[in-house]
Amino acid sequence: MKIRTKGQPGAVLRNKLEQKMVLIWRDSGKYIDAVVTNFQTLDGLGFEPNRCVPIPSNLPQISLNIETGGMPNDFFYSFNMFIVSETLKQLLSGFPIKVEFRELYVTQKGKPYHGHKFFYANVLEEVCCFDYENSKYEATEKGIKGIERLVLDESKCQGYHFFRVGPIPRKTNRSPKSLRGVIWCVSEELATKIHDSGITGVTFVRPEDARKHPAENVAWKPDGQKSS
Repeated sequence: MKIRTKGQPGAVLRNKLEQKMVLIWRDSGKYIDAVVTNFQTLDGLGFEPNRCVPIPSNLPQISLNIETGGMPNDFFYSFNMFIVSETLKQLLSGFPIKVEFRELYVTQKGKPYHGHKFFYANVLEEVCCFDYENSKYEATEKGIKGIERLVLDESKCQGYHFFRVGPIPRKTNRSPKSLRGVIWCVSEELATKIHDSGITGVTFVRPEDARKHPAENVAWKPDGQKSS
């Protein structure tokens, strides 16, 4: 069943932008071919990336092989895992966020990688801020999918710098209210710091632009202007 916005969505969005802004974290579009080579072992030990749950204490070091040549981005995905460079890790660690970092064993094209270190960033905060009334999406018994227009209740996001939009679907609880897709959000303050630091691989967009491609065409910038 399609849920469509009632009233004046433009006015709703303008009102939200007057508040302290929440932005969507997206990759820059430069694809990094990287594979977690021991993912099957990790999965067998209860590893649940993107679920905002702690990393199992008995988890071995994660092994990552990068097939793309040259210097990798400061941020990229592998198996939907959030991979960050040491530079980005240090920047994130300067904010009051709940994130576990695990250093990776990295190879590039099968050979030991001797560049900067990379880490898996396990974000632990989930904020249930999805605006069911003003977003446009498909509702199913197993949760929300096919989001065509994303609207967040930003009043619920204040005080959080880095989080996943919830409710997150759980193996034991498939709530119709849960969001089947992964949406990462950051505060305007953190986005500004990342942007100004020259971190590569990351693009920030406003919630209403979350499903537009390519992200660079609607990228948010600290001065409030979109990319041309």
